Amino acid sequence: MKVQKTKRLVVGDIHGNYDKFNTIYNLEKPEDPNTTLYEVITLGDYFDTHENITPEQQLEGFKNLLALQKKHNKEDGLFYMLIGNHDFHYLVDGDDKYSGYNQMTQLLAGQLLKDCVKSRKLRFSFVDMTNRIIYTHAGVTNKWINERHKVSIPINMIDVDSFDNFKFTYGSHFDPYGNDPLNGPLWVRPEALLSDMYEDYDHEAQYMSTWTQIVGHTKCKEPIIAHEDGSRWKPSEDWFTAKFYDIDCLEKGYYIVEWLDEEGYITDREVKKLK
Repeated sequence: MKVQKTKRLVVGDIHGNYDKFNTIYNLEKPEDPNTTLYEVITLGDYFDTHENITPEQQLEGFKNLLALQKKHNKEDGLFYMLIGNHDFHYLVDGDDKYSGYNQMTQLLAGQLLKDCVKSRKLRFSFVDMTNRIIYTHAGVTNKWINERHKVSIPINMIDVDSFDNFKFTYGSHFDPYGNDPLNGPLWVRPEALLSDMYEDYDHEAQYMSTWTQIVGHTKCKEPIIAHEDGSRWKPSEDWFTAKFYDIDCLEKGYYIVEWLDEEGYITDREVKKLK
């Protein structure tokens, strides 16, 4: 039967909270898979929880998520698992260890994470070229693209970029928290991102255009939503037209659902919350 549309689920930082992810995943799964594809994007940070969840339990949850990804890709559509900063420091050798780092997690999950990157089960970004949307853990700035790379790199190629370019930097302000646009897709904070959101020439619209970005990384009680002009979300505004969404609030039950038509264009976007 011909697929009529695609439902895309986007979930923020999991941090070991796999029960809540599974609840959302099963709740949003289309009842009729023959007419609706089901895409899933998780925005990283599978490890390093502040809750009473042991490294062993986090690893078990991560393995179950990988099994779900494999089953989903076979039966339902695309399932993108992105890398967060709390996964990245288990992927690199040396001194790149940050807040939340756990030696036991490194011993248990380090090699598995490296294998997942090599096999493309984990990646740094998903870029929807049709709708001009960038999904990463923290966001992409012009400065990161233009100043931290020795050569120009297309936005849809950052997923295979050098690991060195994803490492944390104190930037020009010597800031230890990511509040500098020189920080990349694993680290940059919302204010720095909003001050320098990635833009390029939109050939269809024929002008320089800011891309929509959907991220996690910065913990919030409810989604942070901002428009291209910098104005923040108010109840009377349309969520669908916003250019920035921070949904690192899975603990509160928030996530995003997008609907795409047969040609791949987004027709609706909804920020939802578990009841």
